[in-house]
Amino acid sequence: MRMEERDTEMWLQGAYIHEAMTVVMANMFSKKGAKKQKYRDMPYYKQKREEDIAKGLIELSEEEKAERVRKIFMQIDSQMSVVAQKRRDR
Repeated sequence: MRMEERDTEMWLQGAYIHEAMTVVMANMFSKKGAKKQKYRDMPYYKQKREEDIAKGLIELSEEEKAERVRKIFMQIDSQMSVVAQKRRDR
């Protein structure tokens, strides 16, 4: 069992490295002005879960909902602080 888990971990690591190299190569050899490729911003399993949530296949727990709301308010607070600082600097 342990060997199977290790094999899966190594395969996943290879998939991430392959994707990273693909993004780098695509950006290196793309034409000027072409939209740059971006590396994913979350692991595969989280992206799949987010897609399932968006499709309504999975419902968030109350704790997850509260955490998402908290993060949104923290982002808003951070942005408001930046705006306030810019106003003070004028």
